[in-house]
Amino acid sequence: MGVLIAGRALQGVGAGGVLALTDALVAGLVPARRRGLCTAWFGVAFGTASVAGPLAEFRESVMTRPPRGFPH
Repeated sequence: MGVLIAGRALQGVGAGGVLALTDALVAGLVPARRRGLCTAWFGVAFGTASVAGPLAEFRESVMTRPPRGFPH
């Protein structure tokens, strides 16, 4: 259980670093007039991936399950 908790903590730190790095890159590379638009598009991509990823995994787990009554 300790390894699971440590892994999730490491995942959280990595995700926070990716989001902060994205904001820093947009701030450094994009002119101020377009910065809000670029940040919004990154947010849309992150939100879409946050919803689509678990849904795709759920669909895969449901579709690959053996039929009811199938001998194991």
